Amino acid sequence: MSNKDLKSTVYDRQVRVWGANAQSLFENSHICLVNASASGTEALKSLILTGVGAFTVVDGAVVTEADLGKNFFVEEADLGKSRATSIVEHLKVHNLFLKPENAIAVHEDPIKLLKTSPEFYSKFSLIIVSSCPSDILNEFTAFCANTDIILINVRNYGQLGIVQSFVKEQCIFDSRITPPFTDFRISNPWKELRDLAESLQPEKLDASDHGRMPWLVLMINALDLWEKQKGKRTISYQERKEFEEMTTQWQKAEYEKAVASHDPSKGNLDFQFSPPFENLDEGMRNIHRLAKVELPDETTHLFRLLEEREARMKTVFDPQEPELRQRFWVLTAALRDFVKANNGLLPVSPTIPDMVSSSLFYGKLRQTFAAKANADAQQMLELTSAYIPATGTGEPLLVMTFEEVYNFSTKAGMTLCLNYAPILTLTEKTESEANAARHSNLATMIGEVPDQVMDYFSLYEPEHNAVWIPLVAAADIFRQRHNRFPGQANSGDVVSEAVDNPRHAAVVSKEDFEKDVEDLRTIVQELCKQKGLSLSIASSDLVRETVRFAGGELHSVSAIVGGVVAQEAFKLLSHLFLPLDNTFVYNGLPGVVFTGKL
Repeated sequence: MSNKDLKSTVYDRQVRVWGANAQSLFENSHICLVNASASGTEALKSLILTGVGAFTVVDGAVVTEADLGKNFFVEEADLGKSRATSIVEHLKVHNLFLKPENAIAVHEDPIKLLKTSPEFYSKFSLIIVSSCPSDILNEFTAFCANTDIILINVRNYGQLGIVQSFVKEQCIFDSRITPPFTDFRISNPWKELRDLAESLQPEKLDASDHGRMPWLVLMINALDLWEKQKGKRTISYQERKEFEEMTTQWQKAEYEKAVASHDPSKGNLDFQFSPPFENLDEGMRNIHRLAKVELPDETTHLFRLLEEREARMKTVFDPQEPELRQRFWVLTAALRDFVKANNGLLPVSPTIPDMVSSSLFYGKLRQTFAAKANADAQQMLELTSAYIPATGTGEPLLVMTFEEVYNFSTKAGMTLCLNYAPILTLTEKTESEANAARHSNLATMIGEVPDQVMDYFSLYEPEHNAVWIPLVAAADIFRQRHNRFPGQANSGDVVSEAVDNPRHAAVVSKEDFEKDVEDLRTIVQELCKQKGLSLSIASSDLVRETVRFAGGELHSVSAIVGGVVAQEAFKLLSHLFLPLDNTFVYNGLPGVVFTGKL
């Protein structure tokens, strides 16, 4: 078997899920892991298995005995060696097709490298900052905000797992979310669909074909009859019963006429279904699809972002942007023009559900939708030319293919654009109006915290898990003041001069533990006052739990959040599916999660 065939076989199942184009984007990506903690390594492992094209690990530490207890990708033989090198050696074997030069270990201080050689990080598609304190994360957040690089933060702190993502602008070509109502254009069919429906009217069918007519066609004809009787093509909720009775009586009457005039050569009617037919039942279950489908809110928002972009840049096409983003906005502009030219309707999708029907009728219906989807995509392709400037020689700066436009237009209702706020750590050096609003939102989510920690989480309110954001921030402030995390008896294993997140925490005395609890309460109080959060956080047992965690890492938690990071990284790199926006908190105490925008 050739290497190409082997690769197709290995990645076959995942390509079936997200497509060859997404796989290609992923294989051309270069991911950087900053600090090879257990959670970061778990995330990178999953991405390597999926087929990422290149990865770099930046870590200034050496492998210690503590690493052996929590990281599956180091072993005894690695003790005292560069952790970056050891991790790379153990991870690269999980991708048979990875070129040796694309698995890179950098045994240097990550933050020093950022300050002295920022261009080093500029080449990456995505940076994963793993188990780094807030002050380190803030540096990388600022860098990624200025360079338009995707950033994911993953933090394992005792029983807690935190994932936060940031990207300036995420263009999603196919979110894979199901629109509220798929528009089959029943209320306003195009000419070819109407012609097909008219050819399959009940009065024109043999009795043996009445139960084989697709419900979609049946509903178009029924809606036409309703319009003749009522003078309108809309059906209110109160009129649904009347519409159902009208359609059933009409279908039954036409069936009885067809039975009387049935040609025996077309089959024995004794073996045919009699009303009510299954196709009629299907039609009644889909009666909500008879209403005219409005533009999805996501599409309206996308057009609003396009207008803002045009007002800001005076153009749609920006030659300085990544090519994929250029294509996204050109296609979005063409989609807007298409909607204007087609009375507010999106392009037709060729996908229709399976339904009770004869193969002949269903095949004709599919062909009609496929032909219309092709025609709409062709119209979209022609519209894109207005937004692509030409070079000095008259050649367009961007060449759009029909396949590319077709994929975009047939999924137009699932196209999105997300703008992320910088990662919220609560230890930012500068306060802004936007951050103040985010702090207020966080305060609302958390609310008042009861003294007893389990009483708090027994309320089963996922938002409450956001309370760990200020608690971990307070622990980071404690570390800055004491050169260790609360509950930790020593300074831990040194990752680098700048990143000293401990891998191991010795047992502290009861006296020192209680002192750390009180010191951390004081810091939490200061932080809550500064950020407008409830002071009940400081008085709760959550502070004691934070000290008990001692800044350590649990591999079970790292495995969970590492998987989440890998999933989100693929979404952001492939521009498919709906990514996290923008915070995920896993609380291992009651086993619950929070996902939301902070």
